[in-house]
Amino acid sequence: MSDIKDLMSVNIDNLREKQHEALETHTLAILKQVHGLLKAGKYDEVMKMTEESPAGDGYGQDNTFINFTYDHEAQGAMDIGEIVARLRALEKNNG
Repeated sequence: MSDIKDLMSVNIDNLREKQHEALETHTLAILKQVHGLLKAGKYDEVMKMTEESPAGDGYGQDNTFINFTYDHEAQGAMDIGEIVARLRALEKNNG
């Protein structure tokens, strides 16, 4: 939603659809950005888009994941699993 017309068209009936569309667009833009950076060999730039996920129990394996968050202040980091869960919850036939 980029302008007032789009914002004002949101109502109780289409809110879920608008949120799904926005989250999907956001996620695909991040993936496209990562793709472009990898193709260009800009690995340090890719790493700036990631977060660390420690094993937590001292025995597992630490992981690095692409951060898909859309609100760094409120949410912290979001991995692809969280994005998919939100997209599923916002699906039209899920409500």
